[in-house]
Amino acid sequence: MIAFILVGSIVGLILSALLILFAVLYGRSAVSRQVVFDHEWHALERLRLLSGVEFERHVAELYRRLGFQVELTRGSGDQGIDVIAQSSAQRIGIQCKQWSGVVGNDGVQEAIAGRAFYNCSHAAVVCTSSFTASAKELASRANVQLIDGSTYAAMVNRFQPVIQPIGVAAWIPRGRPGIVQAGMLGAAIVIFVLHFSFAGAAGRVQNAARVLARPVATAPAYFAPSAEAPYDSRPAVASRPFSDTVAQYYSDVNNHQYADAYALFSPNFQSTQPYAKWLDGYSDTLFASPRIMPSRDPAAVSLIVTARERTPDGSGIQVTIYSGAVRGIQTNSGAWLIDSGYLNMVRRTRR
Repeated sequence: MIAFILVGSIVGLILSALLILFAVLYGRSAVSRQVVFDHEWHALERLRLLSGVEFERHVAELYRRLGFQVELTRGSGDQGIDVIAQSSAQRIGIQCKQWSGVVGNDGVQEAIAGRAFYNCSHAAVVCTSSFTASAKELASRANVQLIDGSTYAAMVNRFQPVIQPIGVAAWIPRGRPGIVQAGMLGAAIVIFVLHFSFAGAAGRVQNAARVLARPVATAPAYFAPSAEAPYDSRPAVASRPFSDTVAQYYSDVNNHQYADAYALFSPNFQSTQPYAKWLDGYSDTLFASPRIMPSRDPAAVSLIVTARERTPDGSGIQVTIYSGAVRGIQTNSGAWLIDSGYLNMVRRTRR
């Protein structure tokens, strides 16, 4: 009864307002954390795609940007050191491990031997994965610096801009934080409605409350795409932002309007991805649900795409989450076309 009285008084309105304010601030903080995580995760994923030699050159270039004079040792018989980074204060011998597995004592021992061979003052081991507990203990005793994949990705990201979402996307996080935020907003709405109900203003509640419905898309049936010549049946809309063009692209794909979707690519993109080749990439895709996050750059958006796909053997369905970014180019009429971009697989689950 006391709770009903409080909700029906001005306290109910204050509590509802505080919940909304806290939900908004919580969402902004969660989005900021997710942007940083995505930025570092993408850098680490790209590093793991490099070959061993490419990774050594990548490490050398990073230390050059950090102000060191660098030297790559010879490929074979390098005595445990791949890169030498030198400044006025130190000479660092660096062992590079482009491994998917955990790096053990061998990598640290090679760095120790190479430090002596190349007359270095310091030694370091840089990898794209992580180190065993034994390797960490040996490195601590031998004064060898260990840089795991996450730490190296953060060093790389110092020289790469972070694409910050703008508009509504900057305040609504994805995943569990988004659910928590929605719960707080839902509680605020309930308290707000109860306040007017208890105050005898049910009529005003009906006029003031707005139902925010989110359409639920159903996956279409499996399709066999046609490879006929594409055409664009829609007139260009000069005033819409680039994010609308990306949203229209996925809408066309999901509605099997492949020619219209392909027409949203720039001539430069079409020259590198012929229609038939591009269409073949969607042969196993049943439905793609994008989350489009605009950035401060009007010609760029970030993407989180959840796709329902047939398994390669055709025996079942798998759900794949992709993350990436897309850039656009404006035509003379002001309409946006998709010019370049990438999507990296984050997680895949078989249903």
